[in-house]
Amino acid sequence: MIEIDGRQLEQESLWGITQRLVAFDTVSTNSSLEAARFVANELDLPGWTVRLHEEQALGASKGSVVAVAGPPEPGGFILSGHLDVVPFESQPGWTRDALTLARDDQRIYGRGVSDMKAFVAQCIVVAKALEPSRLQAPVALVFTSDEEVGCLGSGRLVDHLPSLFGSSPVPRHAVIGEPTSFRVYGAHKGHVRCAIRIEGSAGHSSRPDLGLSAILAAAEAVRVIERFAEARGRQATEEHWQLFPDFPGIPFNIGTIVGGSAVNMIAERCELTLGFRPRPGDDPHELLAMVAGEIRSSVEEKYPGAMVKLDNVQVTPPMHPAPESLVADVLRELSLEAVFLGAPFATDGGNFERAGIRSYIWGPG
Repeated sequence: MIEIDGRQLEQESLWGITQRLVAFDTVSTNSSLEAARFVANELDLPGWTVRLHEEQALGASKGSVVAVAGPPEPGGFILSGHLDVVPFESQPGWTRDALTLARDDQRIYGRGVSDMKAFVAQCIVVAKALEPSRLQAPVALVFTSDEEVGCLGSGRLVDHLPSLFGSSPVPRHAVIGEPTSFRVYGAHKGHVRCAIRIEGSAGHSSRPDLGLSAILAAAEAVRVIERFAEARGRQATEEHWQLFPDFPGIPFNIGTIVGGSAVNMIAERCELTLGFRPRPGDDPHELLAMVAGEIRSSVEEKYPGAMVKLDNVQVTPPMHPAPESLVADVLRELSLEAVFLGAPFATDGGNFERAGIRSYIWGPG
């Protein structure tokens, strides 16, 4: 049972709502609109103002939900989660229907149970139990889309938040229910991703002097990234060590390399994907410009005629540590943590900062 103000809430209610949410196929490339409509309908409660934000993105209809209860006074806080999930088709390890909630003695199964549809369901159950007339400051629920592909949904949503909150001020603090096993994170790294496309000159492998291998040029780009990561990615301040003791630097990763057409052909094109995770205080755009400049300089010097282009750049900003607040005090009491570390992954919290919302990452799973 879940208990609020001495009242016990039925677990089956939580199970049923989670079951409905898991059944929606909200992989980020698909529509999340029906799931958002379901959430908005569940939150259509006395004392709550619910707004559904619809848009088109990634080739599909997307929906985000903002629900507010309580007086239109400064203060209060937001509980936030996302409705989209990562893909499950053709992924090894699945022995059950990913869209059917199931359980055994030890685990609950279903795509997005931990990240983070069970948390969204918990928020709905709590909303149903709250008495808005007793609130002294607003309580808000904000559920986004397209978080799993770079927090794109919250990046689009933040500029609409003042109008979606209406007469109620946007709260200054949020708790984002990412699965942390109820460990609190007070900051996090961002994520920058891009495609690096290298063009050479095609030809037959019997005459390498007549062509320019884009794959060899890409190999030089990899070496540049490796040197850059060693020189700059491991630099860290005292604050970085305090927030990210496991790895205080900037992780760089080359995720994919694709190029060439046949073993007897000189590759005309090659593409690699680069990702790195800037910390609070780092300038993501400056770092990207620096590493791209070094790649271009080195590749074009070693392989005259090669062309280096950056494409599909996406920047998820880091989240800076929030100042002390009542929300932080409550989370310390609940989690028994005196100091909040930084999370190595990105969340919607980095985008929420643009709206003046400072976030904490804390959730089940």
